[in-house]
Amino acid sequence: MTAPRTVTVTAGSRLHFGLFAFDAADGPSYGGVGAMIAEPKLQVRAEHAASFSARGPLAERAAAVTRLVESGLVAEMPRRRVEVLAAPVPHSGLGSGTQLSLAAATAVVTLAGGALPNVAELAQRLGRGRRSAIGTYGFAQGGLLVDSGRLSVDAVAPLATRVALPDAWRVLLLLPSREQGLAGDAEERAFARLAAVAAATTAKLRQLALEEIVPAASAADLNRFAAAVSRFNRLSGECFAAVQGGPYSSPLAARWVERLGALGAPAGQSSWGPTLFAFAADELQAVRVADAIRDDARADGWAVRVVRPLNAGASIDVG
Repeated sequence: MTAPRTVTVTAGSRLHFGLFAFDAADGPSYGGVGAMIAEPKLQVRAEHAASFSARGPLAERAAAVTRLVESGLVAEMPRRRVEVLAAPVPHSGLGSGTQLSLAAATAVVTLAGGALPNVAELAQRLGRGRRSAIGTYGFAQGGLLVDSGRLSVDAVAPLATRVALPDAWRVLLLLPSREQGLAGDAEERAFARLAAVAAATTAKLRQLALEEIVPAASAADLNRFAAAVSRFNRLSGECFAAVQGGPYSSPLAARWVERLGALGAPAGQSSWGPTLFAFAADELQAVRVADAIRDDARADGWAVRVVRPLNAGASIDVG
């Protein structure tokens, strides 16, 4: 068999609806709910080269594959050129860091003919999944995902459940052109300022996830699903009020969540934001809402997109 010359890995983006807890003193830490969407996509290509290099948008994150050597998965730094062909806006709540790290590592190891560990181990070796495991399992499987929470600082949290979202559903996105959410050191400082989530709040969030969001998705009940996701997102967001000033990243985001709700599209904020999302039953409904808000959204610095849910893991194309 001829050795591959290139390997291209294509992944989607991750929406995070919210966490169950922070660094819990009793029981699992973090955990939460999220889903994968087909766009904006993340695409990485690896090819043979004289030495390792990374180029393209977010290239510095692709360089996270150096951790493969540090963790012992590969013996030496691979002589590969990694190019990021497409990527979401960084720090916008779409999980680009995890998707890029996993995609780059997958491309490099596959090009070398090596065996990849399971996605949880790969994420751990790359230093991903320290809080949320939604993006990790989303990279491998797509769909709606519930992360049960981390039991140990040394392991990625286990996946509680995964459900495919109906193919007809669409996701309306309000994407930022200027603002960025928290990440890196700023995110670490933000978590240090947050009080522990009350046990009753964590219990309510888990109940919404497992008794409302998951069953509604399984039954393809869009109205129940969208309403439950929006309630979950707001309740989880209120736990971040000491940093955000409220359940959302800004007063502007809060106004847009309210407006979308008034249009019959219960909305939420993905992770730290500023990306906002709302689910629709089909393309027609999503486009109708998008057309109603597009001009005002643009004036406020948002781009409006209608995208599909992603029910499959990242694709690997060998050339």
